[in-house]
Amino acid sequence: AYRRQRQMCIRDRQWLHFITRVKFEFKAVLFSPAFFILSLLTVLILLLVVTQPQGMFGTSFLPFTQNMVDYIRNGISMMIMIVITYYSAEVVWREKTNGIGEIVDSLPVSNFNLWFAKLTAVWSVIIMLLIVSSLVTISVQLYKGFLHIDPTQYIISLLFFSALPWMMFTVLAFLLQVISPNKYIGMFLFVLVIGSGFILTPIGLEHNMFQFAKSPALQYSDINGYGWMLESQTWYMLYWGALTLIFAIFSYVLWQRGPLQKLKTRFKLINYQLGKKGKIILASSLLVFILVAVNIIYNTRYLNNYSNTCLLYTSPSPRDGL
Repeated sequence: AYRRQRQMCIRDRQWLHFITRVKFEFKAVLFSPAFFILSLLTVLILLLVVTQPQGMFGTSFLPFTQNMVDYIRNGISMMIMIVITYYSAEVVWREKTNGIGEIVDSLPVSNFNLWFAKLTAVWSVIIMLLIVSSLVTISVQLYKGFLHIDPTQYIISLLFFSALPWMMFTVLAFLLQVISPNKYIGMFLFVLVIGSGFILTPIGLEHNMFQFAKSPALQYSDINGYGWMLESQTWYMLYWGALTLIFAIFSYVLWQRGPLQKLKTRFKLINYQLGKKGKIILASSLLVFILVAVNIIYNTRYLNNYSNTCLLYTSPSPRDGL
């Protein structure tokens, strides 16, 4: 009983440390001048997009929620990527840049609390920008006298179809920062990853399985709703989510704490840092990633014909013969 009570006290302290650390990291991001400028730019860009829409062939435009959601997703996607690139570097390297890294690392706080609190802070910024953008578009809808507002579309389309992939990109950005010798190289590597999509598509590798956190384009209609999109999105998010968890595990076990160490030295400690639970989670994530990949390949390449826009490759269906 004493041991159980002691373990509960330790868990409570760790949880309190985590909440305190998240608040600190979030405030550091929220009250920074860069965040104010980025938020202002996000609102201005969104207002420019939303207040000057025009229907097809010059017809009048009605601010339906599905249209507003598309304006948010397409209008601020680049701004979100800038936020992820900049703030992932800032929160990972803040203490070391300010010369207090060894002091903070000496505190009796677990690596997981330090790492996950920083990750949660960047995730919170993404959610906040989406909330602000939603308030802007809802205000435009009300200003135009459009009262048929569908809040479920804001929740599903912006969180499940947009925020979740962006959160996965944040984990990847953290991993690149952790393995980089400084934040600028980490930012450069992340920009290269983002830009790889513009290279893969022209050479025929545009399948969503080849481009990180990508899934079929969102399609919504008043008659069919999301239709088959929810199922498709779920499979792809499970596929990329398993890979993201693998990235998160390596980002955590390679987390730099204390005096600067070479990446080679930290790689030697991976087996110790993982532990038994970490190895089980890593193996399970890899298994899920492979099984979901097989299912996606089976559905997109065998049950159906797959062809890219470049017409470089067309996968024949078994019904068509080899």
